[in-house]
Parts: sequence; C-alpha cells; structure tokens
Amino acid sequence: MDDFKNGIKLFAEGKLENLVYFQSRFPDGQLHWYVLEAINGKYNEEYYYACIRNEDKFAADRIELEEMGYTDFLTGVYNKQAIAMQVRGILNDLKPDDCYFLGIIDIDFFKNINDRYGHLFGDEVLKIVSSVLKKNLSSNSKVGRIGGDEFLFIEKTNGNEEYNIKPILRNIKIDLQSVKVKNIDSFPITVTMGLVPIPKYGTDYIKLVELADKALYRGKDKGKDCHIIYDHLKHENINVNKNVPMS
Repeated sequence: MDDFKNGIKLFAEGKLENLVYFQSRFPDGQLHWYVLEAINGKYNEEYYYACIRNEDKFAADRIELEEMGYTDFLTGVYNKQAIAMQVRGILNDLKPDDCYFLGIIDIDFFKNINDRYGHLFGDEVLKIVSSVLKKNLSSNSKVGRIGGDEFLFIEKTNGNEEYNIKPILRNIKIDLQSVKVKNIDSFPITVTMGLVPIPKYGTDYIKLVELADKALYRGKDKGKDCHIIYDHLKHENINVNKNVPMS
C-alpha cells in the first residue's frame, strides 16, 4: 500500500500527470498493476480520492512484449543481443573470488540435419539443445542463442579448474544423446563446446568470446563431440574468421 499512498501524494503535489501506471503490493501479498486516473484531495490532510482500475492483464501483456525483445523466438533462451548484455552485467559486477566459465556450443553437423530431415526437424533439435542447457546449467547461469546452431552460456563455478565445470558438460552430453527427436530412436545429437575460464583470461566480453571460439574450433578440428577449455599456450594461434556476437 505504501507505493499506492506515495503515488496519491505525488498527485496531490502536482508532480504527476493525471494518468499513471504503477505497481503495488496489496494486502493479499501479490503484486498488482493499477492505473490511477484522477485525484481529488489535499496533501497535508492525507485524505485522497482516486479512481483506479486493475491493469494486471495490460501489465502482463506489456511485460511479455518487453521480454520478447530479449528472447530468441524459437528456443526461448536469450537472443544474441540480450545474452551479451547479461554476460556483460555479470562481468562488470565480478567479485574478487568469483569464478565463471563462458562457453560456446555448436551443434555438430547441423547443416546435414537440416538437409536430410528438413528445417522443422532442425528447429526441434535447437529446442532440445536449449532445453538441455537450461536443465543442466544452474539457476544463476545465463544462456542464449547467438547464431543458427550456436549457443553461448556463462556458468559460475567454485574455481577455474576443468573439474569444476566438467560434470555439467558431461551431463549435457548424456542428456543430448538420450533424447528422442520426432520419434527417431537412432538419431544422436552431439555438440562441440569451447570454454574459457573467468577471470583467468580477463573480463572483457569480446575477448572472452574470441578465446572460447578458438577452443571451439580446436574441438571441431579434433573431430567434434567434445569440449575444449582454452589454454593460451595451446590455442593462441588458432585463427577464427568469425563475427563476435554483439560487439
């Protein structure tokens, strides 16, 4: 009720227009959106008369539209621009003891999948991969689709060592291999993953994506269906001719 009362006072002081949307927590404990349409009262008497109507449906629709601007329509994860924004936010707020891995995931032979089974089948594969990622990554992680068959994620860990991220990668691989796509039992989904530890290799988003990309390309050279964690001595000279998602 405090938000509502403060809103009324601001109206009485002439600091708001005669129409405003606001959110308030009412006695039922739930947040509701309301529109305040008129005001008649005096500030120092603390008696106010307002015409309000519940706008929860309007607000829900507005929030949904806003979220759609940040979401990949097909998979439901962040889109390319939004995941970059989310990762940058984490990097900017990094604490001294925080450790993360940024990873890029590429679906193996995805062009062949589309060519053989069709794009609708390929769309199902994309949905499955995004679902498996969300299932196995922690609730505090961020995941987005940054290209046709590529995903990017950031995951907080207890350290930069590979064993801190390896169980998650193993579970992703197991889940992908066990799913059934369009009732085709024998269809395997495999992915190649390139990762870079943070802050071991800095906190600049563009640079981290470039390093993860180098690790990813090394994994492709090795035959795909694997994960590679970037190592400066091993992977520095790998040349990746590719645009970084969202500069």
